[in-house]
Amino acid sequence: GLFSGLTATVVAFWQYVVLRALTAVTESGIRGAQTILIGEEAPPRIRGRLQSASWAFLFLGAATGGLVASAVLATGNWRLLFLITFAPMLLVFFVTRYLRESPRFLALRNRAEGIGGTTRRIEREAVRRLFSREHLPQTVAMMAFGFFCFSAGSFTTLVAPIYLVEARGFAVEHASQSVTIMFAFALLGNLPTGWLTDKVSPKYVMVLWEALAAVLLLPVVLVDGR
Repeated sequence: GLFSGLTATVVAFWQYVVLRALTAVTESGIRGAQTILIGEEAPPRIRGRLQSASWAFLFLGAATGGLVASAVLATGNWRLLFLITFAPMLLVFFVTRYLRESPRFLALRNRAEGIGGTTRRIEREAVRRLFSREHLPQTVAMMAFGFFCFSAGSFTTLVAPIYLVEARGFAVEHASQSVTIMFAFALLGNLPTGWLTDKVSPKYVMVLWEALAAVLLLPVVLVDGR
């Protein structure tokens, strides 16, 4: 929100690149921390549903943002759009007071104090375990899956609006509405996923959901190609 507000003052491309880089770093940090907090706090039997709900709210926010953007873009006031994005950041300071310290973080700190060591040493041991002979294949597989999954999703989200405007002659507000629709369906996709991961191994849900997305995309591409 802060960097989107600053985007309204951008006058050079390099300034935009710097702001987008800072935005990406902070956004990734927030999402990662949110996932960890829920994983630690949530009871195992409903962990999938709570994790799903948290991501659903992220997509709900994205869909709402796209809807607001389409309305503002219709007026041609781009700077107003970036300034509106700045407003929700103020909620962060209010919401933070309701978050408590991560139980696992507190336990790690207490453990380090109890053995006279440091949390850094304990964390190094955990990292070594991730890359040990036993866990290395899983670590590499998860990193590769995350890379391809999120790069494909980001590519589609970014390129689709440009394609609609440049190749199909859509107005920019229509392209923004298409982003809203994408995130609205992403919101719907989160709901059954959380329930499934509480009933079925997340390993299979993760892989089958990705395969289903690829299969459903084929008819669209083939029809458009004709």
